Amino acid sequence: MAGYFTRGERTQVFEAGADLSGVAVGTIMTFNTNGQLVVAGNAGEDAVGVLHSRVGGNTVGAEATVALFNGSGVLSVLSGAAVTARHTIATDANGKAVDSAAGSHVVGVAMEAATAADQLILVSARSAYQRN
Repeated sequence: MAGYFTRGERTQVFEAGADLSGVAVGTIMTFNTNGQLVVAGNAGEDAVGVLHSRVGGNTVGAEATVALFNGSGVLSVLSGAAVTARHTIATDANGKAVDSAAGSHVVGVAMEAATAADQLILVSARSAYQRN
C-alpha cells in the first residue's frame, strides 16, 4: 500500500456541499447540483478528483482542496475493493476506486494493485471518459 502521494497533479479549491469531517484524503469527489464538492456517491459516475485537504474546516460551505483528474499527474486514491494493476478505474458508490466496468466514467489507471478496500493506491490521472 502506498503512502499519500501526488506528483504533477493540479489542485483546485472548491466549496464543500456537505460535512467532510469523516471523508478520508484520497476519496473520489464530484459536484452536487449546486456545484459544490461532495463524495462521489453513485457507482461509475463522473468525478472531478480526489480530496487532497480540507482548507476551511469541515462544514457545508467550507473550502476543500481537490487533486484533479485532469489528464496528468499521479494521485493516491482509496480503493473500494481489490483493484487490478494497470486497469482503468472508476468510483464505487462510496467514492472509492474500483476496476471500471462498461458504462462507467473512467478516471485513471491503477499503477499498482489493491488487495482489499481502504488501501491507498497510486493512480495515473486521466481526463474522465465513459467506458463502452
